[in-house]
Amino acid sequence: MTPPPTTTGTHQTQHSNRIARVWWVVAAIGGGIAVAIVGVALVASLRSGREIDPNQIMLALIALLGSLGALIVPKLNAVGKNTSETAEHVVNSHTQKNLRDDIDEVLQIVKATATRMTGIEETQRFQSRDILGIRQEIGQIRQSEREQWDAIETTDRRTRRQKENPS
Repeated sequence: MTPPPTTTGTHQTQHSNRIARVWWVVAAIGGGIAVAIVGVALVASLRSGREIDPNQIMLALIALLGSLGALIVPKLNAVGKNTSETAEHVVNSHTQKNLRDDIDEVLQIVKATATRMTGIEETQRFQSRDILGIRQEIGQIRQSEREQWDAIETTDRRTRRQKENPS
């Protein structure tokens, strides 16, 4: 069982490989006519004792080619239709640019964006170092403040004890 066809926009990306039954009938009739002509020419040449008439062989070949054409022409039409649909899709007629030019333009934008992102990453690394330094300085300031408050509180307790116990 074949998977269902997929589409991109209005362009069908999977096409049928089937040939309509009517073309098989036409091919069978053409093949039958070719066989009949060769058979009649062969029987006629055997009865008369002469060689097969080249005109009859040409007629049989024409009938055979016609029957093969009945199978080949629909396939060629399907290929041509698919090719023209693909060409229209690649030409990208709605922007007056072909698909390759659009891809090249997008590729340039992607490369420029990647370059800018590299610069942004470097800037963020510098900022990260700066922020780490600021945090360390703030930590040192807080530690210094804690030590100062501890010293103040320790000094304040000594002063209170001395006032309470004047000796």
